[in-house]
Amino acid sequence: MIKQSLPSSPFATGRHGRLRARPASGRGVASVQRAHIATSGFTLIELMVTLSLLVILVSLGVPSFRTYTANSATTDASNIVLGAINQARHEAVTRGLAVCLCQSDDGSSCGDSTAWQSGWILIERACASPSEVLGVQPSIDRATIVGSTAAIDFTSRGYVLGNVVSFTVSAPQGTRTRHVCVSRIGLARVQEAGC
Repeated sequence: MIKQSLPSSPFATGRHGRLRARPASGRGVASVQRAHIATSGFTLIELMVTLSLLVILVSLGVPSFRTYTANSATTDASNIVLGAINQARHEAVTRGLAVCLCQSDDGSSCGDSTAWQSGWILIERACASPSEVLGVQPSIDRATIVGSTAAIDFTSRGYVLGNVVSFTVSAPQGTRTRHVCVSRIGLARVQEAGC
């Protein structure tokens, strides 16, 4: 009887009786590893294209980020002004005395400028005859705050003496302007349109 030899299987028995693929004939393990190493990584062209796209995305994003931070500064400054007005009105009603909120460059006396970003103070009594400083707001550098007046007098009932008071708040490189409007009865609100 003639024994026929079976063609060799592409699989070999490895450890624990499991089948594993045999390396292709003529290609040893070392040549397979070299082929794998040669195809991994980035080419110089791929790297240059990726960096070019990254530069384009960053150049588009930076101006948008600057506008966003400027608009945030405008919103923050208008909220600070609104809070100061509400605090002044509250102090007037709580104390039952006239209270003055005025622009101040030095943090201790009222100024005569309508540029409120340099700071302001809250004082007891009318602006013409101040007595006690109740609060100080230092300068706000990131926004421009222009008021229609240099001081706001609140009566002991929380009303504003004089005309309606308004503030215009904006920031350089921003696209948004906020207006803080104070009515004669002392109520303040922030809005995009003018007062």
